[in-house]
Amino acid sequence: MIQLRIQKVEISDANRLREIAVETFSETFSNENSEENMIQYLTENFSIDKLSKELKNCNSEFYFALYDTKPIGYLKLNFGNSQTELMNDDAIEIERIYVLKDFHGKCVGQTLLSHAITIARKRNSNFIWLGVWEKNKRAINFYEKNGFIEFDSHKFNLGEDEQVDLMMKLSVSEISYQDEICFIKKYIRNTYNLSILDFGTGEMCFINNIQESLKDRIGEIIAIDNKEPEDLYFNLGKINLIIQDGFEYIETTQKRFNLIIFSNVLHFYDYEKQNEAIRKALDKLKENGIIFIKIANLNHSYNSQEDKFVFKEDRIKQVGKLAEILEIRELEKHYDLILKKPVLR
Repeated sequence: MIQLRIQKVEISDANRLREIAVETFSETFSNENSEENMIQYLTENFSIDKLSKELKNCNSEFYFALYDTKPIGYLKLNFGNSQTELMNDDAIEIERIYVLKDFHGKCVGQTLLSHAITIARKRNSNFIWLGVWEKNKRAINFYEKNGFIEFDSHKFNLGEDEQVDLMMKLSVSEISYQDEICFIKKYIRNTYNLSILDFGTGEMCFINNIQESLKDRIGEIIAIDNKEPEDLYFNLGKINLIIQDGFEYIETTQKRFNLIIFSNVLHFYDYEKQNEAIRKALDKLKENGIIFIKIANLNHSYNSQEDKFVFKEDRIKQVGKLAEILEIRELEKHYDLILKKPVLR
């Protein structure tokens, strides 16, 4: 299994930082920009002297994403008056977050973003913001899926070319994997030999975090999705990946589970089928088992405009609407649901 570590970059790492910075920036932008503008930007912004000064700045921090000992991505955070746009002191800027192309789709960027959120929480920051080139659709999609919303734009000079960056922000109160796992742990308590079903596992980042966090307590994990992940950055371990329609599986399986996970619950189904799947899942729980429902973020894909309209409000209203539909008696927290038998009429 790949051992991905996040490590703070020290002044002695300036050369390694320059290498990963130049390589990732070049991979990301060289096809869309002239060679002259790229050379000018790289020379002006990624010299050892400039990076060393940034590393010495107490209001900036760099972090490597390490695969074994090799940097495969990095993160730069700015605080206070080091932010490239003047924001409140309760804001943090992600100035740079880059991953080598060979490691795209392997949750490295997600891990770096989660680290930024952790730091923001420790500093009691209210929000994280960043600028992303308006033509970088892949990055924009990534941020939107993580709950970032566009709030402004600013100019960005790449060599002699004046470009437009979209400014996006994320409220630090948004849930992260660490919060979700703590949330789940509270309910499964001291249960061992856990049987877990992940309904609609997607790229499997979340279920792998569950596996890592609960590894000594897991008996079996079944991860269901209607298509294979594009790539995996970890060995499956105890995860049994089944490519099948989730509704079909929940209808036919004879297995019983301690934990059933629904993420982004409107992704594949309309309301009626989604709610029927959740009702059927309740019948597949072991005694004292739970269902964890992570409500879809505002930018997730939906089956119909009607569904998207209903769920376009903030997370509190999303959960309230789902609770109303399912006639749930107990509502836990303000952005997710825990269902225990029996909770439905």
